[in-house]
Amino acid sequence: MNRKARRRRRRWLALGAGAALIGLVAGALVASGTFDKALRELTLPLKHEDVIRQQASEKGVDAALIAAVIYSESKFSDATSSAGARGLMQITPAAAEFIERQSGATTFEMEDLSDPEINIRYGTFLLKELLERFVDFDAIRKCQTPQLFVTATNVQTGHLRIFPHDKITADAILASACLPLLFRAVEIDGVPYWDGGYLGNPSIFPLFSKTQTEDVLLIQINPLVRQTTPTSSQDIVNRLNEITFNSPLMGELRAIDFVTRLIDEGRLPRGLGHGKYRRINMHRIALEASAKQLNAGSKLNTDYDFFELLRNNGRRAARRFLDAHFDDIGVRGTVDLQAEVGAEWA
Repeated sequence: MNRKARRRRRRWLALGAGAALIGLVAGALVASGTFDKALRELTLPLKHEDVIRQQASEKGVDAALIAAVIYSESKFSDATSSAGARGLMQITPAAAEFIERQSGATTFEMEDLSDPEINIRYGTFLLKELLERFVDFDAIRKCQTPQLFVTATNVQTGHLRIFPHDKITADAILASACLPLLFRAVEIDGVPYWDGGYLGNPSIFPLFSKTQTEDVLLIQINPLVRQTTPTSSQDIVNRLNEITFNSPLMGELRAIDFVTRLIDEGRLPRGLGHGKYRRINMHRIALEASAKQLNAGSKLNTDYDFFELLRNNGRRAARRFLDAHFDDIGVRGTVDLQAEVGAEWA
């Protein structure tokens, strides 16, 4: 047997051994139920889509929110927690009894929570109850002060959609935080929207036409600067997200700095009237060190203790800002915009 034939034989033997190994692994996955479990995780969201959309329409709760809660609570699997919560939306016995009383159900039994349709129906009822109890959107729409603007990204046009205070609904809030790799686009009047951070994070320009002040206070959550270089795929994606979501803000700060310099040079008239421009004093409250210790996964952390930690860190950051810059408000900016947004020239 010549050398070429031996190499060909070894190649076929290697391919045969690889195929056999793949077959053994596949057989083991099927036998252990792992393959079936993975298949169920892929198909369950599709299987329940009709129920989710039907309940969303019936109860006025966004379908993306329902699906997100199911994924967060059970990853679309029928499970029972240590606290006794059951089904796709992890409803506890106490919550089920409350829903039963409020909805007028008469034939409900606890075992029914294992039925996906009943579980989704009850869970959506509870979501609607919570939204109405804790968020008074009518009061938000009627409130004139302070001015509130929420932004979302129009998936089809790529334009920024601004929701002023009188247009803010639960759907507008959901759209403004709809990350497309996690949630289905939120539809408002038939138009799909994603997170507003892709085009405005936050949008500062609406304040210029709706307020009289020359001071803008920015509460910054996403860190601009990281002192380390990411190397793992997850860290690289996290840093890319930070840079991407800070990009619209950097663009607006760059425009503010440009107008400020033109006003200082006497090339633009300063004032509030038509054809005049305000000289904006930029201020910023940032979590700084504590924020840099948080990774992108922390944005999905809904633990109450974590919320308290963020609140307490935010209060400390606000106190530091006021101690250092209270007398500057209304007089001068406390952010060096040229250093902040200037390019790094080689």
